[in-house]
Amino acid sequence: MEKRAVTDKQFTETKIPKLNYIKPVVGEKSVSEIVAEIKNETWPDTLEMDITEYVREVSPNQFAPIMKKLIQSRPVIYDPVFVERSVRRSKNQPNINKSLPATVVFFPEDTIINGQKIESNTYILIDRIHGMVIDRYLGKTVKIANVVNFKKDLGSDELKLYRLGNLLNDVEIELQPLVDDAIKMELYRLMDKRISEGKEGKPSDEERKSFLKDYSQINVHQWSIWVANHTSGGRSAPYIKYSTAERKVYHEELKDRKSYEDWVISTPSTIMSYSGETLGRVLIECCTNETRKLLMPLYASNDSQFKKLKEGKIQKKIENRFKELKEFYYMEEMEFIIMKFQSDSEEF
Repeated sequence: MEKRAVTDKQFTETKIPKLNYIKPVVGEKSVSEIVAEIKNETWPDTLEMDITEYVREVSPNQFAPIMKKLIQSRPVIYDPVFVERSVRRSKNQPNINKSLPATVVFFPEDTIINGQKIESNTYILIDRIHGMVIDRYLGKTVKIANVVNFKKDLGSDELKLYRLGNLLNDVEIELQPLVDDAIKMELYRLMDKRISEGKEGKPSDEERKSFLKDYSQINVHQWSIWVANHTSGGRSAPYIKYSTAERKVYHEELKDRKSYEDWVISTPSTIMSYSGETLGRVLIECCTNETRKLLMPLYASNDSQFKKLKEGKIQKKIENRFKELKEFYYMEEMEFIIMKFQSDSEEF
């Protein structure tokens, strides 16, 4: 049979089947859908995690979270009083103790979150922080955790990470409800990001609808007030609360330092103790120990005190007060030290 060559015209007129290009989808599930599966215990990716990777023993039988292993979307990263209360309840009523799975975020690549570097191949705890510590107090060493891949499931989107943390908060079980300030912090992070990209800070209609859909506790009026009051506040690190055991360890570490061997070092007290009865007792202790060197560790114990420290004005007041008292009592040294009240870049 004679073979005939195909002309250019015939080739161009040949009907070639149209192929539909399917673009690979990263993070095809919304954050709300991911959270729904986690809460329904149908999320497919789980691991058995070593609790000691996330919880440290600060003193015999006293535990606290390892801050560098946490991502917390709430303004206050950890509440030791809540943990103590929950442990007592669990021991008194063991039949009501339900240890729910934690959630960790897996970072397959080096990542910057809130200005802090997270190394590749790292699992960071984002949900059940308090539950991890409670389980450790109850003698448990492992905990099942849902694993959310930051790249594959969240599209390497930092804002989705905070949305995940906020939506995972469970009021009924952990009794640590999602507070409005956590939602506002997420909003301000979004606005900060928009501004850094050269856009208008005010979120788009789509972004606004997403917030109102996922967070039923806020309305358009509240949203509008938050947007109007934005002053680049979304990058604030969560506040740190210290347990009694942690404060005791901190005190002992100060006393062990050679540079303070002939000083009176008071037990840590709240920042509002700088001019009250606590200070009076410490000055009396200086007289008893025949020393004129005093160091007073101070920490924030509530939201109001956290905000005072963040503003920076209270530090100046304390400094001025100590200067006056040092001269009045002829003290050789009279200093205070503010215990760290926010997590920082060193946490990762």
